[in-house]
Amino acid sequence: MLSVKNLVLHRGENLLHPNIHFTLKKGQGLILRGPNGCGKTTFLHTLAGLIKNDFSPNILIASETFFLPHVDALLGHTTVEENMIIFAQLMGLTFHLSEDPFKIKPFLAQKVNRLSHGQRRRVSLSRLLLTHAKLWLLDEPEQGLDTHFTHILCKVLDHHLLNGGGIILASHFLPTQKNWQELTFCQLHEKSLEKSSFF
Repeated sequence: MLSVKNLVLHRGENLLHPNIHFTLKKGQGLILRGPNGCGKTTFLHTLAGLIKNDFSPNILIASETFFLPHVDALLGHTTVEENMIIFAQLMGLTFHLSEDPFKIKPFLAQKVNRLSHGQRRRVSLSRLLLTHAKLWLLDEPEQGLDTHFTHILCKVLDHHLLNGGGIILASHFLPTQKNWQELTFCQLHEKSLEKSSFF
């Protein structure tokens, strides 16, 4: 599903980590741990192809990928339903709310800029149910969620793994469960990983 060999992680001219290598198989998840600013988001951006990395030619992704950033990329002046329709169209799909674990149906007709932070996050997470991508890259997906919906998120993630998907996510709070591994990033000045390979 995903293979990384000798990944040199950097932000601009600053070296973050000199050597990351791992393989993620179907049904496996990886949680990125570490303090703010240590490179977790940069790592996800690199895997998603959002950062050009001339030093890391050996990233092989064998599955369609969906990246969900920690900032909710929603159009505030349009309704929740319109946002979901636009996203579905960009993915070549038709929006149909057949499943609603994050309970966005009650405010489909509301404009996004009238929603709370937690409600906006639930709208963003509902996009996971529209995509057919097998590999999910998620940056602090639990951000803004209360205890109940954090539990719902964990169930959605586990269901994706049980169906042969793969997940790499950055999180300070989500627990590590069965079929999950951890990759802990150190402080920037250490320029190394506590773990650099697994599986």
